[in-house]
Amino acid sequence: MVRLILWLVLLLPAFVNANVEKLIFISPPSSPDQTLDLTSLPALTPDRTTIHTQFLSRHSHTSTESQVVPSEAWFLLSNLRPDRRHEVRICWPATQPTAFELELFTEDEIVQKQELLLSIQKLQSSSQRTNSHQSVSEQEESRLLLRAKAVADYFTTNRTLMSNGVIVDADIILDEYIWNLAPRSLASTGVYLFATAVLAIFIARKVLSYLESVASADRTEKEVEDKKRS
Repeated sequence: MVRLILWLVLLLPAFVNANVEKLIFISPPSSPDQTLDLTSLPALTPDRTTIHTQFLSRHSHTSTESQVVPSEAWFLLSNLRPDRRHEVRICWPATQPTAFELELFTEDEIVQKQELLLSIQKLQSSSQRTNSHQSVSEQEESRLLLRAKAVADYFTTNRTLMSNGVIVDADIILDEYIWNLAPRSLASTGVYLFATAVLAIFIARKVLSYLESVASADRTEKEVEDKKRS
């Protein structure tokens, strides 16, 4: 039984087919003064925890007007519960070697840094043209802004690939912690592990009881044979 469990644990890495980069943070207090209009940004909320998007993974971030898929993107984390631990992560296929950089900003930090504000405004104008993402209402609670950057994490002699890059599929996921201890998405995993542990203990006791009965029967049989010989 123990060997079977060990084999299952060793086989788990064979099923891993994605890379993950994540940030763990405490959501800021809610603020009634929201100076930025961020309704056109793709938004993650406790009710909408996943966004599927694409990034251009290449060695140069020099953007062009004809570039459809960006190397950098902004996301709004809204309707957060204040002063609660959250986790935001990005997942992408392991077959697409890319390094992602995640950064979180408050609205005050965006306003104070002109380059960040210009980056958001540029993305907002592009989002308004494409209208590809669902926005949230202006009635916000605690919210933050997430910037994700993609950089190619490979080298090849193919000059075209090195120059143009590849398109990487990615999922941006917002995960609230339960009692600030563990991500909500791990709740089902925790229940599964607990049930597996209880089942393993139950089976182990049954096996131990069976082995003890077999050993006891062998001792009894040996004692009977010894008496007969004596």
